[in-house]
Amino acid sequence: MNVTEFVAALIDDMIWPIVILLAILLFRKQIGFILTNLTKFSFNNIELDFGKKLDVLEKKLNNSNLIENKIFELDSMDYEILKIAKESPGESISMIWGMVENELKTTVHRLGINQLNDEVTFSHEDIRLLKEYNLIDGEIFTTFNELRNMKIQLSRGQFIKKAPTYTDALKYYDLSNKIIIIFNDVNISVLLSKK
Repeated sequence: MNVTEFVAALIDDMIWPIVILLAILLFRKQIGFILTNLTKFSFNNIELDFGKKLDVLEKKLNNSNLIENKIFELDSMDYEILKIAKESPGESISMIWGMVENELKTTVHRLGINQLNDEVTFSHEDIRLLKEYNLIDGEIFTTFNELRNMKIQLSRGQFIKKAPTYTDALKYYDLSNKIIIIFNDVNISVLLSKK
């Protein structure tokens, strides 16, 4: 084997690891986004589930300065949801999400940015409007969509192996209430200055 054949064989053996390494380096942000958005992943006893996804969202949202020193008061609906969470965490998550969607719809209505003139809209359209008018930041937008996707996946039975626990329902409730607080704080003066 001469030097040329040796180099060609070496390149042939090394090309795929190099291509994979370059792809990982070039697309590390996209790969990271995909990995953090996995809802269920199993490999050699490593598992990402509903609760772990909530932990990731909780860390993101807690870093937001929009919810500092804000507290929310519990009403009868909150107590009912928390009571149901003990018996059926999945059902309580659906109820919690309903509260978030109602608050979002109220906020969009209050600000007068519903472009469909009082027609029924969906939460993904309403949240897009708040983002479009820069009334919420990217973290809130992402967290809202992740919570929404988790609720949808839960309703489709995609967390069958490890269903949400009472603790998961409490975390979901806490994150949802933080989103509601942010919606309540969205200021109409911000919208008026944009026009």
